[in-house]
Amino acid sequence: MSMMSSQAAFLVVITALTLAFGLQAKPVEGAQISQTVDAVWSGVFFYFSWKTMESVEARHVLDEGKSLVSAGFLQTLKTVKDINRLYKKGTRWYFLAVLFSASGATAFSVVAVIYLGGHLGLDFSMIGIFFLVTLVFSLPGSMLACYVSNKLDPKRSWRIVMVLLFLWPSAGAVLLDKAPESFLKILTLVWGAGMGVCVGWYYPTAALFFSLSSPKGQETELAGFNVYCTQIIGWLPPLIYSIMIEADVSQTYGMVAVSGFLLISACIISCAGPWSEILEECGRSSPAGKDSSGDDGAAKVDVVESGGAAQEK
Repeated sequence: MSMMSSQAAFLVVITALTLAFGLQAKPVEGAQISQTVDAVWSGVFFYFSWKTMESVEARHVLDEGKSLVSAGFLQTLKTVKDINRLYKKGTRWYFLAVLFSASGATAFSVVAVIYLGGHLGLDFSMIGIFFLVTLVFSLPGSMLACYVSNKLDPKRSWRIVMVLLFLWPSAGAVLLDKAPESFLKILTLVWGAGMGVCVGWYYPTAALFFSLSSPKGQETELAGFNVYCTQIIGWLPPLIYSIMIEADVSQTYGMVAVSGFLLISACIISCAGPWSEILEECGRSSPAGKDSSGDDGAAKVDVVESGGAAQEK
């Protein structure tokens, strides 16, 4: 929630500056101001975040005769093999799913600007309001993530929201394409509100699934591995969108294509085992059916932050 709140505050500042300097019809100047504020904004918070980090001792020592250059690559290869061999029910499917889901979810913020401005003809300030509405509604989305994950489990909760992240953007883009001019702005904000709920649900649930399915003792290593997996094909959805535009395909169908990455991820995560078995496999619960959290072994969880801070009850 803190991540979404910070982004919402940033958008309020940028939208206010845009209106104050009359840059609604000057997207280049607006983008320059946005990037300047972003550099200062993120730099200040990065400094204070860095100061709060504690020093820790190294957990591994480089073997004699080994090169630091190759050690990281060899360890990554070993990790991949171990995940595929030892953690077949949860961790393996999570990393495969997040390859597609993270790229699709991240691409939305990129292609939505092009779609709203280039296809629907909205001005710079209206686009800023759209994203502000999206971020504001991500807060109740995070609360919904907590409720559904507790009611069901993180696996089913994540799968549900990924299906919604395919259906809502796709259906919304099709309806907006045919909406009358008089209702276009209102319907766009409704679309943004629904996207906010889905995004606020998606990110903490993905982080929750990862944190509870990671093998004990390897959390730090796999945290970096997780970041890499979210970036590997991040370029692909925008590329597909651009190719479709260059081929004179409607941008509406481009939105559907980008959203399709979430549907692929939903299918992939369906291959994972039951949640109780995922917890047992990574050493976070007793054998299925004997877990203290319930008869079915499903862990109860609280989503604390969008960044992934979670705890088992």
